[in-house]
Amino acid sequence: MSRMHKQNNHTNDAIEGLNDGEETDDLGNAEAALESEDHQRADTASVAVLSFTRWFWGSIIVLALIAIMLSSIAIWRQNSTAEPSHPAHEISASTLRDVLSNPKDRALDAVLSELPERLDRAYKPVYAAITDYADFHYSLKGEYTELYVASLGDPAEKLQSIVFNGLDQRLERITGGLDDRFNEVFKAQLAVVLQREESAQGAFGVVTQRVIEDVNARIIYTAPLSASSAVGGAVALSAAAKAMSKKLAAKVATKAAAKSGGKLASTLTGAGTAALACGPAAPVCGVVGGAVAWFVTDYGILMVDESWNREDFENDLRVLVDDMKEAHRLAIEQALVARAGATAALISEVVEYQSFTVRELNNLGMQKLCSVATQMSSNYAQMSNSIEARAPKGLESLRETADAYEGHVSIGRLADEIKKNLTHAEDIKAVEFELSGHLPAAYRADREISAVLVLNGQTFNIKKMAATADKEFSIRSAVDAALKINQPLRYNIVFEQHLRLQGNRYFKGAGEIGDLAEAGVSDGLSKHLELQIAIARDSSSNVQQVVNRQPVDGSQVKLALRLNAPALPPLEMLPAACQ
Repeated sequence: MSRMHKQNNHTNDAIEGLNDGEETDDLGNAEAALESEDHQRADTASVAVLSFTRWFWGSIIVLALIAIMLSSIAIWRQNSTAEPSHPAHEISASTLRDVLSNPKDRALDAVLSELPERLDRAYKPVYAAITDYADFHYSLKGEYTELYVASLGDPAEKLQSIVFNGLDQRLERITGGLDDRFNEVFKAQLAVVLQREESAQGAFGVVTQRVIEDVNARIIYTAPLSASSAVGGAVALSAAAKAMSKKLAAKVATKAAAKSGGKLASTLTGAGTAALACGPAAPVCGVVGGAVAWFVTDYGILMVDESWNREDFENDLRVLVDDMKEAHRLAIEQALVARAGATAALISEVVEYQSFTVRELNNLGMQKLCSVATQMSSNYAQMSNSIEARAPKGLESLRETADAYEGHVSIGRLADEIKKNLTHAEDIKAVEFELSGHLPAAYRADREISAVLVLNGQTFNIKKMAATADKEFSIRSAVDAALKINQPLRYNIVFEQHLRLQGNRYFKGAGEIGDLAEAGVSDGLSKHLELQIAIARDSSSNVQQVVNRQPVDGSQVKLALRLNAPALPPLEMLPAACQ
């Protein structure tokens, strides 16, 4: 019987019970039955929902576990077949400097080895044109053209137009080609070295990559070669052609003078013969005959000259071209070496950047290095504009610090610059003196005196000046005496009193300053010294002779000296990280 049918029967029974008067008991039983059926239906629904939820989430979890397992297997299989890799790393500054320097040396060797062959090709048309110039030289037109330009024109013009035509452009192509070749070899060698380093150590870090990119980008613009810069000055084509043409012009003039006597005799003979033959028109015939005789004779002499001397002339010209070619080779070679030097400076700059950047990232003593660099720069700045700061102890201390950091990858450039700039830090010049005083009292007179001043072996003559018995003499004059701050200053003075009837008198004195840096009063790069010199008569000689002794007695004269020291050039290599 179905559940619904049973429910209806129960309901009918309950109604019948009510009708029969059993109201209370039957009603309670009916309500209990209905409540029991409701609970049964709720329990059945809950069981169904719970069963569905468990199956749903169980499926999701199973699928997720399967996906994770498959992904792990794929990653494991990929790692098991791939080659092991190294983490990205930064090359040490010293290694990076070596890595970058090797391609620079290879590039320089390559272009130097190619230079002779390229220069031979550029000069091949020049040597071929020597024959053409000899043809021109041994012609009447060429002879008179050379005579004209030697006296009134440009001696080098014809030589350039025939022998050196196009050489400027060919030299420009040589230098441009060598410049491109330098860059090409450098980049190719750098790629090889970097690949080897990367294979051994792993991928480069960000800083190292940036440095390498910087070098590759800037190498093209680092001191590029050009013919005008490489072969400028005395070896420039125009200057060399002028020098060669002057030598040729001298030979032409000598040859013309030697031929003039013979041509003159032939001309006079030809003119006389023509005049006799022409009768009344003798003057005209004489001129024409003389001209014909001149040129015929000149042509004949020219042919003989060519037969005897052409080979020597061409050889002489070839030697001049050889000299010029060698001068160009040396000039271009020096320019290539300078190109490599500029590249080395670029490498030092980028390595310095890499060093400080890596130090900053890894806290490897950047502050200490910057402290040293700043202290060196500060001491140098004081010396740049002060003589007092250039005392021997101060200079020695700064040089020792610079020596200690010579070649250092981070502040080596600064140390090298300081050492170079301090090469002449002790230099100082006496630029002016003032000499005043009296001769010893027993010898004073209204007579002129002159003097000779010697400063560390450098002699300066002082012109005659008035000196009376009562009034002291005084003279001021410019001098140019090279001295050293770290060396003693030795000074000597000789006075000559010019007498009228008897021999002149001589008065001498000398002195020394042991520490020029501490002496006198300094003001920046200028120093003022006031020296008291005792002088006495020297009767043992009647000529001006310098003495190196201080007289025991005599009188005092005052020598005031003004000295100047040159400023030191400003520093350019202070690392950017320390500024």
